[in-house]
Amino acid sequence: MGLVPPFIILMILVLGCGRKAAAGRRCDLGFVIVMLSLVLVVMQLQSQG
Repeated sequence: MGLVPPFIILMILVLGCGRKAAAGRRCDLGFVIVMLSLVLVVMQLQSQG
Protein backbone atom coordinates (compact mmCIF):
# COMPACT_ATOMS: atom_id res chain seq x y z
CA MET A 1 0.00 0.00 0.00
CA GLY A 2 2.03 3.02 1.07
CA LEU A 3 1.29 6.19 2.94
CA VAL A 4 -2.12 7.74 2.64
CA PRO A 5 -1.65 11.32 1.41
CA PRO A 6 -2.46 13.77 4.21
CA PHE A 7 -4.80 15.81 2.00
CA ILE A 8 -7.06 12.76 1.57
CA ILE A 9 -7.29 12.46 5.37
CA LEU A 10 -8.03 16.19 5.64
CA MET A 11 -10.73 15.85 2.97
CA ILE A 12 -12.36 13.01 4.93
CA LEU A 13 -12.30 15.12 8.11
CA VAL A 14 -13.77 18.13 6.31
CA LEU A 15 -16.50 15.99 4.76
CA GLY A 16 -17.30 14.49 8.15
CA CYS A 17 -17.48 17.97 9.69
CA GLY A 18 -19.69 19.18 6.85
CA ARG A 19 -22.04 16.27 7.39
CA LYS A 20 -22.28 17.02 11.11
CA ALA A 21 -22.92 20.70 10.40
CA ALA A 22 -25.63 19.77 7.89
CA ALA A 23 -27.23 17.56 10.55
CA GLY A 24 -27.41 20.60 12.84
CA ARG A 25 -24.43 19.66 14.99
CA ARG A 26 -21.19 21.57 15.30
CA CYS A 27 -17.94 19.97 14.22
CA ASP A 28 -16.15 18.84 17.37
CA LEU A 29 -12.68 20.38 17.24
CA GLY A 30 -11.38 17.98 19.89
CA PHE A 31 -12.44 15.01 17.76
CA VAL A 32 -10.60 16.45 14.75
CA ILE A 33 -7.43 16.98 16.81
CA VAL A 34 -7.59 13.41 18.13
CA MET A 35 -8.06 12.04 14.62
CA LEU A 36 -5.15 14.08 13.26
CA SER A 37 -2.86 12.94 16.08
CA LEU A 38 -3.83 9.30 15.44
CA VAL A 39 -3.06 9.77 11.74
CA LEU A 40 0.34 11.27 12.56
CA VAL A 41 1.17 8.33 14.87
CA VAL A 42 0.18 5.82 12.18
CA MET A 43 2.27 7.64 9.57
CA GLN A 44 5.29 7.64 11.89
CA LEU A 45 4.90 3.91 12.56
CA GLN A 46 4.62 3.18 8.83
CA SER A 47 7.71 5.23 8.01
CA GLN A 48 9.70 3.39 10.71
CA GLY A 49 8.46 -0.09 9.74
